[in-house]
Amino acid sequence: MLTLAALLIWPPTLSAATVVSQDGWGWENPLPQGHDLYAVWCNSSSAAYAVGHHGTILYSNGSSWTSMTSGTAQALYGVWGSSSDNVFAVGTGGTVLRFEGDTWSQMSSGTASALYGVWGSGADHVFAVGDSGTILHFDGDSWSDLTNATVTTKKLRGIWGSGPDDVFAVGDSGTIVHYNGDHWASMSSGTSEDLYAVWGSADNDVFALGDSAVMRHFDGSSWTSMNCGLGRDGYAIWGSGPADVYVTGKDGRIAHYDGTLWSPMDSGTNRGLRGIYGSGPSDVLAVGEYGTILHCDGSSWSPVSSGVIKDLEAAWGSGPSDVFVVGDDGTILHRGGDAWTSMDANTTADLAGVWGTSSANVYAVGESGTVVHYDGGAWTVLANVTTNGLRGVWGSSASNIYAVGDSGTILHYDGDSWASVSSPTTKDLNAVWGSSASDVYAAGADGTMLHYDGDAWVSIGSPTTKNLNAVWGSSPTDVFVVGDWGTVLHYNGVSWSQLSTDTIDRLSAVFGSSATDVFAAGDWGTLLHYDGTSWSPTSSGTRRSFSGLWGTSAFDYFVVGAYGTILHYPEPAAPCIDGVTPSQGMQGATLDVAIKGANFSGASSVDFGPGITVNLPFSIDSPSQITASITIQSGTALGPRDVTVTTPEGTATLVDGFTVNNRPPDQPGNLSPSDGAIGQSPTPTLECSAFSDDDPADEHAASQWQVRTASGDYASPVFDSGLDASNLTQIVVPAGRLDGNTTYYWHVRLRDSRGDWSEWSKETSFATKNRAPYAPTNVSPFDGADGISVAPTLQSSAFSDPDGDGGHDASQWQVRESSAPADYSVTVFDSQTSSPSLTQVTLPSDTLDGHTTYCWRVRHQDNHGAWSGWSTETSFTTEN
Repeated sequence: MLTLAALLIWPPTLSAATVVSQDGWGWENPLPQGHDLYAVWCNSSSAAYAVGHHGTILYSNGSSWTSMTSGTAQALYGVWGSSSDNVFAVGTGGTVLRFEGDTWSQMSSGTASALYGVWGSGADHVFAVGDSGTILHFDGDSWSDLTNATVTTKKLRGIWGSGPDDVFAVGDSGTIVHYNGDHWASMSSGTSEDLYAVWGSADNDVFALGDSAVMRHFDGSSWTSMNCGLGRDGYAIWGSGPADVYVTGKDGRIAHYDGTLWSPMDSGTNRGLRGIYGSGPSDVLAVGEYGTILHCDGSSWSPVSSGVIKDLEAAWGSGPSDVFVVGDDGTILHRGGDAWTSMDANTTADLAGVWGTSSANVYAVGESGTVVHYDGGAWTVLANVTTNGLRGVWGSSASNIYAVGDSGTILHYDGDSWASVSSPTTKDLNAVWGSSASDVYAAGADGTMLHYDGDAWVSIGSPTTKNLNAVWGSSPTDVFVVGDWGTVLHYNGVSWSQLSTDTIDRLSAVFGSSATDVFAAGDWGTLLHYDGTSWSPTSSGTRRSFSGLWGTSAFDYFVVGAYGTILHYPEPAAPCIDGVTPSQGMQGATLDVAIKGANFSGASSVDFGPGITVNLPFSIDSPSQITASITIQSGTALGPRDVTVTTPEGTATLVDGFTVNNRPPDQPGNLSPSDGAIGQSPTPTLECSAFSDDDPADEHAASQWQVRTASGDYASPVFDSGLDASNLTQIVVPAGRLDGNTTYYWHVRLRDSRGDWSEWSKETSFATKNRAPYAPTNVSPFDGADGISVAPTLQSSAFSDPDGDGGHDASQWQVRESSAPADYSVTVFDSQTSSPSLTQVTLPSDTLDGHTTYCWRVRHQDNHGAWSGWSTETSFTTEN
């Protein structure tokens, strides 16, 4: 287990940039933050996402964890992604968020049911499950509801699949449902325990985990019991393979399966671990209660998050680098510089109040009359004067200190010893404060208010009967008291009045730097600010309840509370800009940009330089991001320009942070051949529309023409002109590039004189005309042959076609006597169109005379009906 000694100083090396609220309150304990985390997902060691309570989303790049703006306060229970820039998170109220590489955005889920699990087989095949058997499906465009009450109405908590047609979801009362690619159906699990998680290495190796460490295993046929050795309720399961599986659960339990045996692992924490995921066997993350983050390298677990998880009750300091916080079980934390250290109080009593005169003279009070003193070196427990619990402490000097507590207890320290003081009440007193030794107030239960004038404590009238929990003032005529049900009382030196706060939450602490800068803190993360006129809510970024508040100036406050919560509102730093997305735009364009950096709270202006208008209002999404709509004027100078953000603390400039690009030429159109034209020459002239560009000074510098045989794919064009500065709006496709009787597709793009290309024209097609076969040659008898049979066999060369048709459909053979006309108008043999006699023909025996010279020729016809030219005539002489 992690001991307190292991957490003495934090943050550790692998911690985080502080998670900061919308209004600038940042976590200092625990780190990186203290909300419960319910799920984690990663696809590499440098891209991990964790989600949890109050809309918490954390991102790790492998070296540090940072907060991401989720845009919701709903609890997020599940996270999954198809890639590091396509991630889904789901939660209460039907919340579905999507991250696409820049920011998280809300999606319409179509349900108000809480969603607990999300998983997908790809970016366009994602499932989410939740209350009352809710099953949603995302197809890449929208979410649809697949809930079927006949399958289950039980709460579904986890989902996983081996593929798009093999998906399992698990839930309450042992519910397991399965999707086969067509429909969902219920499966028999063999248990009635609630199941929280499901994961598998294959369709026949699936694990389901739930309450009482119940585990079920599916072998492809049925679910059977398996002892995972967790020993507590199980919450999450993940593995890198069938022989490397992890389960996590209550009280920090972790067990590992090696394919044969389950073995417990030391997690180093007793906090419930709600989620687990890894990018591989040596990179596994587990997350859980109070912001716990653990990492496993394949052999052992180590903490990533840090801090003390005890309820903290009060804070005091001598300065921003010397702050003391006290809480339950004798907890005392000290902030020296920027790091918090756990101190040994030498007591386990709950401590409720702290105050001092310097870093070497501090008192803390608490349970059963406990008073401890710090002298700059160590804390010492002082002798009890009372056994009543003490709740508050304050003094005007080192020799005039008051402590108040249960049953009206008031103690006084005179520099030598503590002693009981007569009290006019038996009501519990919760707080004490004064403007001087003779002007001290105490507040407590049922509206109790006491005042000390230097002589005696007396009860004073109160305008409320609500419990009063804290008191502070900037002067004797400006005193504030806060209490239950949002109660705030104010004293102006004459009378007390009740101020409106618009909250019913209990207020437990009040502190300020002046009459016009006062904070009040209370339950459920409530923070209110008073500007001298009215109270208004301030975003704390948490729902943890607050008990203590202290500060040094208008820009340096600490608020402390449940589960070790320490938030710090530091003096605002000057802004800084890390980058702009997108970082470039074209003349004449209006686009949305995100400026990322730090310390943007209160930004009053955003500027992109001359010729770019920032359309008001811009949005301060968080202290680290501003989004704005900008319009780039048509005549704006091209090139990079500086981006500036101005806040009350200064101006940040990102040199060359945004680039104005030339507008490309307009998309051309294909003019000729017309789309779908047929009978085109194999050397066609392609023609496009004239060059057009919104920038008058731009000229047509070049074109690129491409021709393909397959629509839409120009990876291997049959013709590509490349950058052609000569054939701008028309080009003749060179011979030999295109075949006849073939359909071709083409497009063209134009380039301006600044080197920017237009979009490709919309593709059109044309078909070339069929080309005739090549003329054959006479093979046999050879030219001038003598003594040939009167029934010879004539043979031609093989069929050949420039289009590569390979379709020799017919031939025509002609024979004439040598003395007949050379144009074959008089023949002794004409086969006409002959399909059987393609490359040879045998003449009938009664066709030729003996001892006579004959001439002959042949031509071929392709399968499109085109004839070749006649072969070159040759002769032979028959035998006598």
